[in-house]
Amino acid sequence: TSVINMKHSLFLCGVALSSLFLSVLSAPQAVPTSIQLAWAKDEIGAIISWGMETSASNVSDLGFCSFNTGEDGRGPWFAPVSLYQPQYIDTDQWLKAVVSFGGKYAVFTAKHCSGFALWPTKVPGYNYSVAHSPFPYARKDIVASFIASCKKYGVKPGLYYGTNFNFYLNILNSKIGFDKTSLVAGQMYTELPAYDQIVMQQLNELWTEYGDLAEIWFDGGTNITGVAALLDRLQPNAISFQGPYPLQNVIRWSGTELGIPPYPCWSASESSNAYGKGDPYATTWAPVETDTTIRNSDAWFWRDDYYKTGLKNLSVLMTEYESSVGSNTNFLLNLSPDPFGVVPLEDIDTYISLGELIKKCYTTPLNATVTHTTPTSINLNLKSPQQINRIVIQEDQQKGQNVLSYTVTGRASASSPWLLLSNGTSIGNKRIEMMLAPAAMSELILDIADYISMPSITFFGVYLCLY
Repeated sequence: TSVINMKHSLFLCGVALSSLFLSVLSAPQAVPTSIQLAWAKDEIGAIISWGMETSASNVSDLGFCSFNTGEDGRGPWFAPVSLYQPQYIDTDQWLKAVVSFGGKYAVFTAKHCSGFALWPTKVPGYNYSVAHSPFPYARKDIVASFIASCKKYGVKPGLYYGTNFNFYLNILNSKIGFDKTSLVAGQMYTELPAYDQIVMQQLNELWTEYGDLAEIWFDGGTNITGVAALLDRLQPNAISFQGPYPLQNVIRWSGTELGIPPYPCWSASESSNAYGKGDPYATTWAPVETDTTIRNSDAWFWRDDYYKTGLKNLSVLMTEYESSVGSNTNFLLNLSPDPFGVVPLEDIDTYISLGELIKKCYTTPLNATVTHTTPTSINLNLKSPQQINRIVIQEDQQKGQNVLSYTVTGRASASSPWLLLSNGTSIGNKRIEMMLAPAAMSELILDIADYISMPSITFFGVYLCLY
């Protein structure tokens, strides 16, 4: 028999209410670290895609990753350092944009697939970095500038460093790319043991010279021995996206870059490299991050046709926010500064509008009181019929993600029939139920139908969000 335990108080729809605990037989399950819990509560972050991929803007985002840089018909080519000419770089502008849409953390591409290092790496013979630019104004340490701007605007800093691809060093998906006779002028032929040493030295630089990092992006994981131990020693409090085993503070990919993750999306999974829905009974706590772009064409880096790709309209971005954060994942929105180092103004306007809409819709729930609880339900009373179209539920995940299924019913008045408003499975950090149309409701009931062990609902509220 389930037992209700009213030990802990919580804030529910503007009023204090004791947590609803459901005691059932315990089952082995994954539990989060305090760092993973704090990361999930941040909910919104940014990934800033900028570098040689931007300067060589006639190559698509993945040209250097796929070794298909000759997409214009001229054959594979190498982007020389002289192409990198950021005359007006403004990392403060980047971070102000992140803050404008509610971002709590930001990840910057310190080195993407081209291999160009946006800090003055000290690796002997590595001549593909900001330090080797022929233009004095372009020799600035961009990683340091990014970190300083993060601190200035109160945003947690993170760094992207892909270990699986490096066009400069001729590494394609952790293997040697072209043979020695097929190298493109400017490339360096690198044996894998030497490459691994370069990666370890560059990671050591990034993880020791720029302070504490909130998140580290591997993008596709990493196969290099020693990376996990190095990260655990130098940045033990950092979240790692697709981080290697046996790191604990790992997160994983949703499996899509379109902003709409699969549902249900569970916080537990087989590993940090397994993407998609996850498994509530899995033993690895690896919550999901959903990354997407502000442009329609999946353009991560600015490119020649950037303005032709078209911005997503506000309703699309808002739906992506609600679908990602509201499906127990974090929302990671891209910024694409141009070759000069500035985010386009039309993008800035869209970020601001998105942040304003999120605040308008979700800052304050409709006024309601809890009138009745049972071991498996919460009754919410709005006193009089009010238009609602969003239902938000949150679960305490300190002891794991426990709710397996639930329903929400509502009625307009005491004499009206009860209607099914929503039903679902995963709640986790946050579930946002988006009703098809506003409806007048005066009372709602959340029923938890199935669970693993001792779930606790920390928030149950309703909103009217129109856009």
